[in-house]
Amino acid sequence: RVQEKEMVIDQQQQELIKQAPKVDYHDTVLMSEGTHNINAIAKELGMSARLLNNRLKGMGVQYRQGGMWLLYSKYQHMGLTATKTTPYVDSNGEIKTSLRTVWTEIHSQFV
Repeated sequence: RVQEKEMVIDQQQQELIKQAPKVDYHDTVLMSEGTHNINAIAKELGMSARLLNNRLKGMGVQYRQGGMWLLYSKYQHMGLTATKTTPYVDSNGEIKTSLRTVWTEIHSQFV
């Protein structure tokens, strides 16, 4: 019985070692304080995310493609946005990822 517990602990330690880079990526990139989603920015400005996205579209800053907002080439190199990958579980129970655009601290110059 003690041997079984030791095997389980060893397996768990190996899994933690294997997952460490993913945890680090999550903590340093996905949870970065330097980016904000459009919902939070819009709320600060007293409008909906849909209205803000459409306003930015109307100003020629961004366009929608494949379910994601992308910057026009004129703005791509300015560091205004970043792309974040978010994991989710699909209807078959498989882990998938989706991409979303987030804004950096520079975003306020366009609103």
